Amino acid sequence: MMIVIPVEDCNNKIMVTHFGRANYYVLFIVEADVIKDEKCIENPRYRGAKPGEYFAEMGADIIIISVSSGIGRKAIQELRSRGVRIFQVDARNAVEAVEKFLRGNAREYTGDGCSGQRY
Repeated sequence: MMIVIPVEDCNNKIMVTHFGRANYYVLFIVEADVIKDEKCIENPRYRGAKPGEYFAEMGADIIIISVSSGIGRKAIQELRSRGVRIFQVDARNAVEAVEKFLRGNAREYTGDGCSGQRY
């Protein structure tokens, strides 16, 4: 399973307040509830790709955002149309978020997203 989390940087992996405006994303590969691999990549938007489309095409299974985060409507539509589920977790950094998700301490995001205004 591939889990994607938007973060400020690759060192501290602090979660950001808006999915599409993150500087970086941490990709976790999880097998049998164990993190097998972790990779931090720059926002694909910097290369002209929309994050929602990019991660859906990469085969992401789960997107985790902070409980205080936003995610745009277009990203939600793209992700959900390809079977990617979005969850919210009360966590400060990406590693903590994945651990909480794997323990069942996350809730599925059921909202419609924000209007895409810049933050």
